[in-house]
Amino acid sequence: MDLKWIIVCFIAATCIGTYTHELGHYAVAKWYGCAAKLHYGSTSYYCPEQETLREFGKLYGSVSAIPEERKAEATLLFDQNKKQQRWITWGGVLVTLAIGTLGFLMLCYRTFKKAKFSLGDWLLVLATFFWSRELFNLGLIGIKMITNNTANLNATDEIKLALSYGIPAYSLMLTLAILAAIILMVTTFRIVPRVDQRIFILGGLIGSTLGYCLWFFLLGPLLLP
Repeated sequence: MDLKWIIVCFIAATCIGTYTHELGHYAVAKWYGCAAKLHYGSTSYYCPEQETLREFGKLYGSVSAIPEERKAEATLLFDQNKKQQRWITWGGVLVTLAIGTLGFLMLCYRTFKKAKFSLGDWLLVLATFFWSRELFNLGLIGIKMITNNTANLNATDEIKLALSYGIPAYSLMLTLAILAAIILMVTTFRIVPRVDQRIFILGGLIGSTLGYCLWFFLLGPLLLP
């Protein structure tokens, strides 16, 4: 496998992976009947329950001020809104992990069958590397902590989900990052042909970095502002 093609493939995979991740959020939001808009690095949405809850806020100011006869209605709306936000957040994460897991399982099956490594296998490797998002997020959080940059520290999907379940903020992120590390190490050192491993690692690092910059600073803002 040629280095330049590995770089190009990882550039494309990074852009596609980011887009499909946001598409997952968007699809679930639309399924819930919310007004949603797809952006290059996020998905904005507004659900009917949010408007009703806002009206409650305007009318009563606080939960304690809501009359008894309307508390059950407010509680139901709050629970529905929380459930919707949780599943909308899961939407992007599950799409990314589903693609990565499917690619990995198909690679394992072909390896078990001792099939000759082909172009299709390289595509499955790229799909498997959708799992790398979990390692990237963990690394980004680590850099922010080291540099004392706490802006948007809890903005990642995994942290939002952990907090919504009442579990430690970084528990889900760490769990997924460990799984990602195992899957990607097996893919790189046990499935990718030994003769291609070094050039694959180099091309992957260069391509994913260029892909991130290309999507978030050029293509993304142009196509999905």
